[in-house]
Amino acid sequence: MKNHLRETIVPQKQVFRTVVRLTCTALFAVAVVAMMAPGVRTVSMQSAPPTFEAASVKINKSGSPQGFDRLSPGGRFTVTNLSLEYLIRFAHERSPRSRGLEPFEVVGGPAWMRSDRFDVNATAGREVSLNELRSMLQTLLVERFQLKTHSEARQAPVYRMVLAQRNKLGSQLRHTEADCVSVPADPLRGITPGQSEPCGYFGPSPTVPLGSDRAYQAIRGLTMPDFALRLYPYLGRRVIDGTGLAGYFDAEFEFTAEIVMPPPPAGQPNPYDGRVLPSIFSVLPQQLGLKLESQRGAVDIVVVDHAEHPTAD
Repeated sequence: MKNHLRETIVPQKQVFRTVVRLTCTALFAVAVVAMMAPGVRTVSMQSAPPTFEAASVKINKSGSPQGFDRLSPGGRFTVTNLSLEYLIRFAHERSPRSRGLEPFEVVGGPAWMRSDRFDVNATAGREVSLNELRSMLQTLLVERFQLKTHSEARQAPVYRMVLAQRNKLGSQLRHTEADCVSVPADPLRGITPGQSEPCGYFGPSPTVPLGSDRAYQAIRGLTMPDFALRLYPYLGRRVIDGTGLAGYFDAEFEFTAEIVMPPPPAGQPNPYDGRVLPSIFSVLPQQLGLKLESQRGAVDIVVVDHAEHPTAD
C-alpha cells in the first residue's frame, strides 16, 4: 500500500513542476515580446535625481573679492561671485547641521575651479530641506559643469574635543535656558554681527558691545557636536566631539587668533584691530573647560575627477 501511494504521488509533483515551468516560460516570452513591440517603453526602477524647478548659471566677471550665498523661503538658492569649489563644498556636505565642507576636503579638478567666479539663481518652487536643496545643487553641477566626483575615506589629522577636567565645566560654559530641542537646525544662523539667536548661534557675544575692549565670542543653544562643527573651519581639520556632554549650551569666550570673525557693521570699531589675540588652545581649557587633542582619523574627501566651464543658459 505504501509503495502504491509513493508511485501515485511522485507523478503528481512532476506534473505540478512541469506546469509551473511552462507558465514561467510563457510569461517571460510575453514580456520579451512586449518590450520589443513598437511604441512600448520600459520603465526604470531608479528614481530621477532631484532638480530645481528653474536655475541659471552665469560667469561673474566683476573682479570683486566679495562673494556670498543666500537661502530664501520657497527653496530659493542665490550665489553671487563664488567659485565652483565653493559650490561643491556646499553641495556635498552631508550634515544638515554643517555650513559645508572645508577646502582641504575637496581635492583635484582644474585650477579654474578655484579661481573663476559664478552667479547661480535657482529655485525649487517649494519649501525644501537643506539636504534636499544640496542634492538639487549636485544635479545642477553635473548638468551645467559636467562635474564628476567620487568620495574617499583618508586618514588625516583631526582634533578630539574633550573635557579638560573630568566632570567639570569651565566657568563660562553653562547649560542653556532656552528650549532648543524643537528649533530646526540652521547652520547659517549666527554669522551676521549684531544679530543673535537663542538657539544655534555662533558669533560675537550679544551681551558685550562689539567695539569694547573685552568683546567676546559666544555660542547660544549649541550642542557639543554642533560646537565642534562650528570650530573646525577655523582649525583646518575636523573636530570630533568626545566630551560626552548632552544637551544645549551657552558660553562666552575671548576672541582667539584662530577664529577670524567677519568685520563689524559700518561705523563700528573692529574689536580685534591691533590686539594680540590668545590661542584657542589656551582659551578653551581656561574659560570653557574644554581642550583639543590632536589625533588621526578617517576623513571623507571629495575627489573632483572632471569639470568643464558651464554651458550657456
